[in-house]
Amino acid sequence: MIGRIVEVADNRRHLFLLRGFMVVQHHGDERQELGRIPIDDIIAVIANAHGITYTNNLLVALAERSCRAWDTICALWR
Repeated sequence: MIGRIVEVADNRRHLFLLRGFMVVQHHGDERQELGRIPIDDIIAVIANAHGITYTNNLLVALAERSCRAWDTICALWR
């Protein structure tokens, strides 16, 4: 495990799980894949932009690996 901290700082991004990777897409007129990160390498996700969406499958996979995504997402709603 590498221990990557992933920050999503641009607006209109969609995060989802695909075959062991967290995929980041631009959420515009035409969906464009911006990157993939192996899910096992991620230790935290910081999402600090507007219009970010994510799937429940991704959150469950991150939680199963003790990723700190829950705290950062909950902090956005406070």
